[in-house]
Amino acid sequence: MLRVYILYAHQRGGISRTLTAEALEALEEFAPEYQRLIRIERLQGPAALMARMFELAPEQDG
Repeated sequence: MLRVYILYAHQRGGISRTLTAEALEALEEFAPEYQRLIRIERLQGPAALMARMFELAPEQDG
């Protein structure tokens, strides 16, 4: 889907074929790692944000 969007947006925006080819090559290069990462079991949405907030909270003495 992203590949088709890149082609559409670049055509509409008058982007050169060279830059379009570069964007598509980057998509092909990074897609496998992205797909791997999004399939890892992890917190998502508000739960992930809250966990990250508490992880970054400064330690309180007392």
